[in-house]
Amino acid sequence: MGTAVDQPSAHRSTVESTAERATSPPTPSSSRRRPMAAGCADDGATRRSDWWPSALGAGRWRMMRRRSRRTPIAGPAAPPTERFGLGYGIARLMVTPFYRLLWRVHVEGGEQLPRRGAAILAANHVSFFDSVVLIMAVRRTLSFVGKVEYLDSWRTRRLLPALGMIPVDRSDGRRAMVALQMAAQLLRAGRLFAIYPEGTRSLDGNLHAGHTGAAYLSMATGVAIVPTGIAGTNRIQPPGTRVPRPFRSVTVRFGTPIDPTTYAGSRRHRRRLITDDMMTAIQSLSGQNQTGLPAATTPSPVAGTARQATLDLQPEAPPRQPK
Repeated sequence: MGTAVDQPSAHRSTVESTAERATSPPTPSSSRRRPMAAGCADDGATRRSDWWPSALGAGRWRMMRRRSRRTPIAGPAAPPTERFGLGYGIARLMVTPFYRLLWRVHVEGGEQLPRRGAAILAANHVSFFDSVVLIMAVRRTLSFVGKVEYLDSWRTRRLLPALGMIPVDRSDGRRAMVALQMAAQLLRAGRLFAIYPEGTRSLDGNLHAGHTGAAYLSMATGVAIVPTGIAGTNRIQPPGTRVPRPFRSVTVRFGTPIDPTTYAGSRRHRRRLITDDMMTAIQSLSGQNQTGLPAATTPSPVAGTARQATLDLQPEAPPRQPK
């Protein structure tokens, strides 16, 4: 009989505990627990049938993969200037003996380059070998822009960025702004930066119309432009040739620096005047025939973005009034 009396009390306690659980606020651990399917036992460890990807970190790996593929547009996301040219000294030390043995390079006007401080080297572009010649002709570390397609080849994917190349996507104006942002950071850090105002290589050997990207950087940072003429690289490595031809000579000439503060007028007018004087100086140094036509229909890496004022650069230096 005692057992019969105990059953109602046990039933009441069960009902009361169930009601208390229903009215009590859920704990943090219970709120995160997912509902189980009918017929499945909850052992407290296996909460869903596909638990193993999360346990192995597959979700975190996919998230990191997506973030690494994102391209920074501008601002603090751009890589720091200290990352450029990490293998510059080693590569130059290894290449110099072979370079001097295979090619004869004559450098004229080297005194025009500053021993310290920033400068923009604006040169003509007739061969892929132009960048190699500029690097070897300048004793200081030199950074330069290069099309992003160079990173598709295993030969240049790691070599060119280690030498200081800034990859630029010429098909996207917003991504091309990243190259200007990095170049401005390099110039403010007191380094040398080389750019090809024509935007691409000249296939016919003539000097084509220059874009205003170099003038834009010069006006925004207050750094002078050193016009540079290169002659002979089209005989060492003509367009379409993969292997440079040895035992040929090349000449590199540096002209008088162009000070952006000596020009007056509107920003657009000053950019155009600086660009015209720069291309005229390059023509006299390289000896090419100057044409007013663009080198190619492909836009320059800084042609379309140089006119945009959204780039995070320092305010332009006030123009110096002519005497």
